[in-house]
Amino acid sequence: MTSALLIPVILACMFLLEHWIFRKFWSRGLRVKLEFGARPVSEGEMTTLTETVTNRNFLPLPVVTISFQTNNGLAFPGEKNMTVSDHTNMWDIFSIRFYEKITRTLPLLCLKRGYYRINRTSVTAQDALTAETEYINFEQDTHLYVFPSRLEEEKMAVPLEKILGEVQARRHLFEDVFMFRGIRGYERTDPMNTINWKATARTGDLKVNLHDSTAGQSVRILLNLEDPAICYHKTLLEDCIRIAAAIATRLIGQSLPVSIITNGRDTVTSRALELPAGASPDHEKSILELLARIDLAQPRDNFMEVLDREIVHAAETDLTYVLISSNSYGEFPDRVEAFGRVCGRLLWLCPVTKDMADPYVGPHVEYLRLRH
Repeated sequence: MTSALLIPVILACMFLLEHWIFRKFWSRGLRVKLEFGARPVSEGEMTTLTETVTNRNFLPLPVVTISFQTNNGLAFPGEKNMTVSDHTNMWDIFSIRFYEKITRTLPLLCLKRGYYRINRTSVTAQDALTAETEYINFEQDTHLYVFPSRLEEEKMAVPLEKILGEVQARRHLFEDVFMFRGIRGYERTDPMNTINWKATARTGDLKVNLHDSTAGQSVRILLNLEDPAICYHKTLLEDCIRIAAAIATRLIGQSLPVSIITNGRDTVTSRALELPAGASPDHEKSILELLARIDLAQPRDNFMEVLDREIVHAAETDLTYVLISSNSYGEFPDRVEAFGRVCGRLLWLCPVTKDMADPYVGPHVEYLRLRH
């Protein structure tokens, strides 16, 4: 009789002990790490998200739920444990033994340009003998840049031809006598101070020095992301960003320094974005990252104010300016003409829909309509 009474007591004590041990020690040695794929991606491309769960503990965890949240614009194809609203909410279920490490790689589709971060992971674990769950957060530090999608070569052929033509025209304005490029035969139009007398004496024919030019070899992109109208196609502003990315990458690919200024605001700092000139692969990456971080949900400054600040530099330098703007209403075309008058000539690339009218532009602005 006594032993029959002891069995339930012993079982109850074991149950309570197990429950206490689980609550006390379940999260010790538990680590969760999330990592996006290392390769840069563009809109519409695939990457991965790797989940690594490590249990350096003597307790097995039969049911562990990992959940996290990131900005809308990423999708996990084929995953059912996902909800999409203002954010993408994802959860995954693991069963992990003691002293075990599990790595799971999820395919990830990048639907929209942006800068995506996962700052925190929530972990819940369920006791093996009860329905009670325990909860803990793990800080994460992983991010993903999704660059603007690449535009077709045919769509950018004419704008690039116009830009390169303007750069070439400005190159002949001045020559740098300290940048020697080579020697060629004398022509009637060559000034006498360019003759290389040593080469002339050696060959018996008049030869002249060739010099590289320094003026107009840098392109500055003016990216206006103001709303083009009260009602407009939302992707027009994304088109402006894609065009800026295409121009920057192609010009840097030809070793032309590119700088950019925009009234778009950084999704993290909420500041307007600007980047000085550069022509290296790292600079190209920096421009693409800048464009990825633009948050169109934030208010943008009046771009005419940006032009007013920029016009001081336009008067003092000989940059090749390229304006990208779908906004062409009100006083904006007049301000653009005034800017073009100061810098000599301005190329305006304007993404539009078929029902949008072209603005009147003055003689110092070359307007190029780009159909959406």
